[in-house]
Amino acid sequence: MTLDRALEHLLPGPRDTLLLQSLLLQGDGARDAWHRWSDGVDVMQALGADPIVARPMLPLLYDSVRRNTLPVTRETATFLRSAYLRESLRSKVYFEVADELAAALGNGGVALRLVKGAAMARQFYAEPALRHAH
Repeated sequence: MTLDRALEHLLPGPRDTLLLQSLLLQGDGARDAWHRWSDGVDVMQALGADPIVARPMLPLLYDSVRRNTLPVTRETATFLRSAYLRESLRSKVYFEVADELAAALGNGGVALRLVKGAAMARQFYAEPALRHAH
């Protein structure tokens, strides 16, 4: 078995790529990818089919719906808004705890550096809630 074949299941397929493009692209590119991904699909069922995979993407999708005026049903808009609100509350508490810990360690002379999800959320995302962190 080749390495490509062994890793094939880890790579996004064509439909997954369309969903990712609708999350990450701007304007017409995002709208085109969204139309192609959602055409003939029950969006709510598709987003809820695998909550472990979908949950981290829901706040990003909500942000893309807002930024790019992606057409969604009222039910889907409420679902995405709820996911975004949940992640906003989680990230607020997460960073309060992280900041408190960093201050306590810093006062004790220990240097602390956030890496991975938390650091990326603050550095590369418009809002920390858009980067899901466990």
